[in-house]
Amino acid sequence: MDGLKFSALICCFISIVLLVIVLTTSDWVEANEHAGLWIVCNDTRCNPVGMQMQGYIHATRALLIIGLIAGTVSFIDLCASFGHAYFTAGSWTKFTSKASFFAGLSVLAALGTFTGGYFVSGVVALKSLGWTYGLGWVPAPLFFITDWLAHRIHTRGPK
Repeated sequence: MDGLKFSALICCFISIVLLVIVLTTSDWVEANEHAGLWIVCNDTRCNPVGMQMQGYIHATRALLIIGLIAGTVSFIDLCASFGHAYFTAGSWTKFTSKASFFAGLSVLAALGTFTGGYFVSGVVALKSLGWTYGLGWVPAPLFFITDWLAHRIHTRGPK
C-alpha cells in the first residue's frame, strides 16, 4: 500500500515540477526570438508581455495555473495520507484521485487551447513550437497515473 502511495506521490511531484518549468520558461515558440507565456526574448534582452497577448495565451495561462493548483492540492493530500493511515481508504485518496484527474484535464485543455489558437493565428509558417510546448504535454499523463494509483489505494482500503 505504501508503495502505491509513494508511486503516486512521485508522479504527482514530477508533474508539479514540470508544470512550473512549463509556466516559467520562454521557449514555447521559437523563431528569430523566442516566446513563452509571460515573456518574449530576442538576441539581447527579454521583455515581459503582461496582458498584451492574444486570448488563447491568456486561456492557456489560466488553465495551466488551475492545473498547478489542483495538482498541488493533490500532492498535499497525498502527503497528509501518509500520516493518517485510518483515512487512507476514505476521503484522502478519493479526493487525491479527483484532484489529480482534474489537474490532468486542465493541462490537456490548456495545451489544446494553445495548439488551436497557435494554428488559427496564422503564425505557423513563421515560427516553430519550442521544447517547452512539448514538455507541457508530459504532466497530463502523469496526473492521470496519479489518479489511477490513488483510486487503487482508495478501492483496496487499509491493509
